[in-house]
Amino acid sequence: MAARPASMRTNPGVMRELNRGLLLDIAKREGPLSRADLAKSSQLAKPTVSAIVEGLLEDGLLREIGTGPTSGGGRHPILLEFNPRSQFVVGVHVGARAITAVLADGVGEEIGRTRLDTPAGSPHAVLTAVTEAADALIRRARVARKRVVGLGIGIPGQVETRSGVCYAAPQLGWQDVAVADELRDTLKLPVFVRNVAQCVVLAEHRHGAATDADSAVVFLEDQGIAAALLTDGTLFHGTQGIAGDVGHIRLHGVTTECSCGGRGCLEAIASGAGLARRAAEATGTEYPADDVFAGLADDDDPGITELLAKVGQELGIAASWLLNLYNPDVLVVAGGFLDAGEALLAPLRETALECASGQVGATVRVRTGALGADAPALGAVLVALNEAERTSRA
Repeated sequence: MAARPASMRTNPGVMRELNRGLLLDIAKREGPLSRADLAKSSQLAKPTVSAIVEGLLEDGLLREIGTGPTSGGGRHPILLEFNPRSQFVVGVHVGARAITAVLADGVGEEIGRTRLDTPAGSPHAVLTAVTEAADALIRRARVARKRVVGLGIGIPGQVETRSGVCYAAPQLGWQDVAVADELRDTLKLPVFVRNVAQCVVLAEHRHGAATDADSAVVFLEDQGIAAALLTDGTLFHGTQGIAGDVGHIRLHGVTTECSCGGRGCLEAIASGAGLARRAAEATGTEYPADDVFAGLADDDDPGITELLAKVGQELGIAASWLLNLYNPDVLVVAGGFLDAGEALLAPLRETALECASGQVGATVRVRTGALGADAPALGAVLVALNEAERTSRA
């Protein structure tokens, strides 16, 4: 259903801008369509629609694409559609090892991308690298700056959605970093910050393993462990934006110190770093935490096979909590977990379904992520597009 038109507001300028955003949003979702269709969907008067459409055509945001069928033998209506190359966004994934930035058009089609090592040192160094990467993409594509409507960025940590502050990202060594403010000041763009799991669930819902789902949960390893819920196309953020931080749920009887400073967290025993430590204890061999899931998948040591099965069961129990809490259509297992293969995924899947309550386990579909390492940056693109649209309607 279309949003209510801004017909009751007293400020004509505000009213016009809100109605302009409304019509553009309808064109994006329902086009191609005629001016009469826009008036019907928006509940705005036809003269108002015609005036706003002329402005959108002049600005290149809409384009005419020919005529449509007539219903009563009169003139054929001229059809309009959103011009996807009239708006652009940047999506960024900041990982512990690498930064990926993607420039996309107004419907999310990729225009260009770049990848660089994550700088060591201060948060400022990392955010400077993000700024330079975004600027380079925009210049390279010869996109007018006024056409870039926002930047979305995924951080592997706890992010307060409204302020864009990263409360904590242990893998980056960050605490209380004003990500949105710094990037907004340097890029002169609207900036929208989310955690990586939220970006991934958006991407898998739009492009990947959950395209047929009304509700989906992503269960992700990305140098840490996190989850995110999407229902009816909308992210569930929680009060501060950090819902889904399942990696820092404390486990009974576990005393291992976690990177967050606590003890007994799921992340302490089942993330890449936790798994590398347990593998070293089991075999006496050191494994790099960055690639431990893939490294152990290729190891035929019986002790490693047993360890992967045990970790899979532990993760499956955690996944069952997510299933019982949210009752999603689809659970998408993503990130580093996939690199371990079925030695970890099979016990994770079986344990999750076994431990979920009866009807929940009987109906949920457990799938592996389809987008791989592309998911976080693609999801950040969708964050920017969604928030830019929402802001235009506010």
